[in-house]
Amino acid sequence: MFRTDWSERFGQPDYLDHPFLDPAIAKRLLEVGVSVIGVDTLSPDQTDASAASAGLPFHEAFLGEGGVIIENLVGLAAVDTTRRPWPSALPLPFAGLDGSPVRAVAVHLS
Repeated sequence: MFRTDWSERFGQPDYLDHPFLDPAIAKRLLEVGVSVIGVDTLSPDQTDASAASAGLPFHEAFLGEGGVIIENLVGLAAVDTTRRPWPSALPLPFAGLDGSPVRAVAVHLS
C-alpha cells in the first residue's frame, strides 16, 4: 500500500494533481514478488485532465505482467503498520469488465 494521504483532498480543485508512481517501480515490485498494490490516489499514474491520450505507463507495466492495482483507498492512516496488517480487497462479481469497486480492509494479525 502506498499512503500519501491524498484521499483527504477528495472534492478539492487540486485532487487530480496527485502523486504518481514511475513505471520502473512497477517492474521492480514485480521482480521482488509483489503482485498487488494499493494507492490512496485516483491512480498510480499521473492524471492529466487536458491529455486524454497520455497513456497509463504504470498500469501497462504492472497489469501487463498480471499485477492487480487497487485505487482510491481511504483510511490508510488508521492502519498500524507495526502490527503486521493483512490487507484484503473483496471485489463485486462483475463479468466482462476490467475493474470493480471493492470493500478494502486491513486486519491486524498481531
